Amino acid sequence: MTVNVSVPDSMALVKGTITSVDKVEKPIDGAICFRANISIPNPGTLAEGQLASGYISSSSGDIMPADTGKLEYNDRAELVMQVAGKLTVADVMEYKYYKKGAVICSVDNSSLLPTLNDAVKARDEAQKKVTEIQNSLSSTEIRSEIDGMVSAMILNVGDKLTASGTSVITISNTDSLRVDIQVDEMDVSKVQLGMPVQITYNDGADMAEGTLTYLSFEAKSEQGGGWNSGAVAYFPAQISVANSGKLLPGMGVNYTITSTVKEDCLMVPSPAVVFTESGTVVYVSKNHESEYTAATLPEGTVIPDGYFPVAVEVGLSDDSNTEIVSGLNEGAEIYVTTYTNDPNMGW
Repeated sequence: MTVNVSVPDSMALVKGTITSVDKVEKPIDGAICFRANISIPNPGTLAEGQLASGYISSSSGDIMPADTGKLEYNDRAELVMQVAGKLTVADVMEYKYYKKGAVICSVDNSSLLPTLNDAVKARDEAQKKVTEIQNSLSSTEIRSEIDGMVSAMILNVGDKLTASGTSVITISNTDSLRVDIQVDEMDVSKVQLGMPVQITYNDGADMAEGTLTYLSFEAKSEQGGGWNSGAVAYFPAQISVANSGKLLPGMGVNYTITSTVKEDCLMVPSPAVVFTESGTVVYVSKNHESEYTAATLPEGTVIPDGYFPVAVEVGLSDDSNTEIVSGLNEGAEIYVTTYTNDPNMGW
């Protein structure tokens, strides 16, 4: 609510605002009055302690005060120097205006600066020591960094560690195991990442499935065995194996990488396939002479007794099996060639 405030000493009439009303009854000349607190702007001529009175203009007439009041500053601060010392800076002038935060006066602090620097240094050293002790406390126990089982325990309860950094327990995640292998340089072009791998262990009694997950781009070499043997190049590779719980770290396994999968095909043992100048043949038992036409082989070719040559077309093959694309039917009795190495040849 707006109030007209008159200050006789300054011959000023300013408009103010009622900021609060004290709900305390005060009898004046037989009337019950309440004190109203009014905030007015200072045009520059008003000072604390001057008498002032105000009235409120309304539609029913002016509301006059029952008593006069005194001007007081809305905001006042008593500045107190917190330390003793020699005054070095004093920018104090009565009635001069200062902004909040302005330096008005100061005392000599030259004796405090070295003390402060020493205290800061001591604090930093103490904090460093606290950090070291906290690290030591947190290092008094080790926590498993992975999900897994204890695969090795070097120490037992009660043993004393003579030095920090001692390995005491090995945790291994046996859900998935890795097999490090070496791929011969003759076979590396046939394999690629993601190929399925068959794992056998326990002398072939158990099997597991794996995947080729790593194949080095750089070959390594080692001296081959036997007489007159040169360096053998190989490519390091890794197989990831899903473990059903039977495999354990360190177990010996055998593996077979499946480079190509073809279903519903006719397979024969690879030693049964004979490559001649006239073409590829398989020796079939003479019990099937009515089913096949004998192939013509170069003169002097030795044919096993009881068999005759049949021309075939081969497909995929490895060291063990060869695919027969055409020329042979399932159920045919065939001859499998066997080889015997002569130890005197140095093979």
